[in-house]
Amino acid sequence: MKATDEEIEERLRNAVAAYTGPVTVCPPAKARAPNECTRHRDGASQWLAKHWNAPRTESDSVKRRRIRMVRQRRERIAKHNASLLMLIKKQEQKSVMSRTETVSSSQISRLRDVKRTYQTRLKERNNAR
Repeated sequence: MKATDEEIEERLRNAVAAYTGPVTVCPPAKARAPNECTRHRDGASQWLAKHWNAPRTESDSVKRRRIRMVRQRRERIAKHNASLLMLIKKQEQKSVMSRTETVSSSQISRLRDVKRTYQTRLKERNNAR
């Protein structure tokens, strides 16, 4: 059974009159009504809204896992940087032993900068412990 234009307009008027939510401008995509779940505020969601910045409590296993991951990451970085330091040392020895430089001076200065930053980061990490 088809609804007439008058019935459709009447339903539309009733729907607009019964609407009690906020009036917002929809983005230029599909217009959607707000989700019922977002309007429902039970006790848990109210508590969470009040205590959103409370410190998180972690179990001991989670803390140990996080510490282990940080330690492994530090070890990987140290291993990678050790190979860079060995490369720097070899290049410096080559440039000292033979007066003909195999590496440009800009590359050597960049490697020295890497060495300095690595050493300062190591000192900062050791001081932070």
